[in-house]
Amino acid sequence: MTMEERLERNWKRVLSLRGNITDTDLASFVVFLLSFNYKHPVVFSEMKNSLAREVDVNSFLKNVISQFCREDKIDESLERNIGNLVQEHGFVLRQIIIDWEFLELSEKEYDIAFDYIFEKINTTAGKFGAFSTSGSLRKLIQELTPKDLYSALDPACGSGSLLGDFLSNGGQRAFGQDINAGPLNFARLRFLDHPSVNLSLGDSLTSELFNGKKSDVVLCNPPYNLRIDREQLYQINESFGEGLIRSSSINLAWVMLGLHYLKEEGTGIFVLPVSSLSNSVDYDVRKRLVESGQVQAIICLPGNMLLYSSVLVCIWVVKKVSSTTHRDVLLIDAASQVSAQARNLTTIDTSVISNIGMLVESFRQGEVLTKSPDFDFVVASQIEIENQEYFLQPSRFLDWKEIDGPSFMQYVELGSVLSRPSFIPADVPQVGVKKISVQNLNGSLSKAFINYEELTGGGKRPIFINSDQPILLIARIGKRLKPTILSNYQALVFDFVNVFYYEVDTSKAIIEYLIIELEKPYVLSQIDRFQSGATIPSMRRKDLESLKINLPSLEDQKNAVDEEKQMLVRVAEKELQSLTEKIGLEKADANSFLRHKIAGPLKNLRGAFSNINLMLEEHVISQFPELLDKKINDKRTKTFKDYLEIFERDLEKVTKLINQSSDEYAIENKTLEEVELISFIENYVGEKEGTEKGVSFKTFIDRDVLGEADAVDIVILSNGELLSDLLDNLIRNAVMHGFKGFVGKKEIHFTILPILVENILKVHLNVSNSGYPVGSSFTIELFSKQGAKTGNSEGNGFGLWYVKEIMKKHNGELKFTDESRLESDIENSMVTTFELIFPIKDLKKNYGEI
Repeated sequence: MTMEERLERNWKRVLSLRGNITDTDLASFVVFLLSFNYKHPVVFSEMKNSLAREVDVNSFLKNVISQFCREDKIDESLERNIGNLVQEHGFVLRQIIIDWEFLELSEKEYDIAFDYIFEKINTTAGKFGAFSTSGSLRKLIQELTPKDLYSALDPACGSGSLLGDFLSNGGQRAFGQDINAGPLNFARLRFLDHPSVNLSLGDSLTSELFNGKKSDVVLCNPPYNLRIDREQLYQINESFGEGLIRSSSINLAWVMLGLHYLKEEGTGIFVLPVSSLSNSVDYDVRKRLVESGQVQAIICLPGNMLLYSSVLVCIWVVKKVSSTTHRDVLLIDAASQVSAQARNLTTIDTSVISNIGMLVESFRQGEVLTKSPDFDFVVASQIEIENQEYFLQPSRFLDWKEIDGPSFMQYVELGSVLSRPSFIPADVPQVGVKKISVQNLNGSLSKAFINYEELTGGGKRPIFINSDQPILLIARIGKRLKPTILSNYQALVFDFVNVFYYEVDTSKAIIEYLIIELEKPYVLSQIDRFQSGATIPSMRRKDLESLKINLPSLEDQKNAVDEEKQMLVRVAEKELQSLTEKIGLEKADANSFLRHKIAGPLKNLRGAFSNINLMLEEHVISQFPELLDKKINDKRTKTFKDYLEIFERDLEKVTKLINQSSDEYAIENKTLEEVELISFIENYVGEKEGTEKGVSFKTFIDRDVLGEADAVDIVILSNGELLSDLLDNLIRNAVMHGFKGFVGKKEIHFTILPILVENILKVHLNVSNSGYPVGSSFTIELFSKQGAKTGNSEGNGFGLWYVKEIMKKHNGELKFTDESRLESDIENSMVTTFELIFPIKDLKKNYGEI
């Protein structure tokens, strides 16, 4: 049996025995156990034997652990943490130690085992991934690190994975510091037998590291988008920022710090958000770094390179130089290089990683670079970078993609036909103010117009447009511009950050033609070049107005609009025919479908009848009372009055039948309003805690993604009552099926993640539970009104049917994943996940001090 197989067996035993030990405590103990096994094999073996017959387990374990920590100079915080764990879970830990299969490990095998166990911890313990860099990212950093270097520094070392790689590849000395004691203790355990490693606890940004000692290379994957106070900012700029670092974003402060601690000609490699390539707050630092010739290469990477965040990242490769005439920068676009994805972690093929490493090394040596078959790259001069205002996204410098039609140089800039409308003075009373956000925009001629009456009110910064012509609205965030026409407006509140607004020069362009043209592939390819940001890409006004568009004569534009409208009519007719056929064929769910469709019109019908009756009484019957006694003919017995009563009676009867047979009618009539989703979920989870016996609730929010957009919450159109009902149903589903007869750790996780889905910004609310899997026979499609009556998914089906209907009301999607199909033998993991996907109406911005 291989070492990996034995490690896997040990890990599964730990999971089966963990009881209600938290993820953090479990991680601490397993890494501690592995280290004890490696460092003191004889004592470890004796401890296993003694525990099998020991009565006072807690005292015995505490003594052994205390001795181990003192002898190996382990930080007292780890000793205290393990000691508390023993006090609370002594007998569980006793069994884990007894069942642990002893491992004889060499120094190299220990490094491998440490990473293996830590990767398992990362996939189980959520945010623990923040303590280490995993997967392809580590391999790429190794490839980019020059060979035969003596010393390395990691100022945000976490568990020490990057320093461990450096030493494994021939490095001699390593220095690491971290602000958090927890991950640093893991680093201390990792390097138990490495006297050449010096580790320290502290804030690297505001205190001197290791008496100012310089290193050959700095390797760093720091925390992103940190916010600091003014005193810390002053310290950073005083030390190495030279006034360049701003408090709203200090991502590039890590690069400045690295250069400060590098030897002359030393290399720094930093993993940072892609926003660092284009953020306005980082402009001064980027400009200084490029002008000083210290930026060697930028590598843009695919999404999901991190275990603990969906933030898009890139790699900065810098070099410490005092003076240089070589200011070119190698820009590599490897964002499409995904070879596989497992557990939402992207893997890049090793050959691609090797080619990137060789390309960067060739550039360092001043060699002529040949085109790579794997990815696009360009060498940008300082003049070219200056022309792009020191934006360093590779896409801005790559060759334009081919576009159909006339030569690209014959196209005109979009800004040449646009102008910003003037404003009514600010002291105009705020009456009838409406808010427009990206969610209100559509982006196709079939839905080109915004209905002013349907807009919601509110907003902090009113703008009153003074114009007598339609306004063209364009989205700043997202992969599409979503051009939309606003007409018949009064007073508006715009989302300044996310929506641009223009008047169109009608002597040059037809506004409907622009709607069509701005959705075409050749425009979208240009947008890709200019967008910045991570999960939520954004665009500058200047870049938007520089987009090239094909602008023929007004007559040709009108013909293009007319042709598009005719095509839309044909498509609509075809969709109507298809829908009609579908309704006729799918008899199984016809009743549910009809109930859903009838509910709204029925309400309208009742209102119309009430008005008709009122008009008859006031304007007709009062003048012609004999009309009530009229019959169709003498052969009919029913009078006009009789028919009115029958109509009213049967209308009420149908209404009652609809209400009794389905909750769809109730759902249909619920009103939606703006709901701040994160706040709602946090309050909901807080209220739920303790309501289900033995079940704990946890919330996970990707704050890094929100930080990229300077947002503090996500706004959706929802109904709080329906949303609570939906979540209640999913919890009951977990209790009835996942936790029924389950003796392990019962947890329900709520994860909130904004993400681009088919170029549209949406938010995923994932509701996951541990326990038993629902079984391979379970599918969401089973849940019509009747539901499943037998098998693992047995129930009346109403709960998930109701969830489906509520998601329809929200214009959302409902998906299901069964993690047990991936690792069915691992207990206490999240085995069932319902993905609730909502359109995002808005991002609540952080208007506080920056």
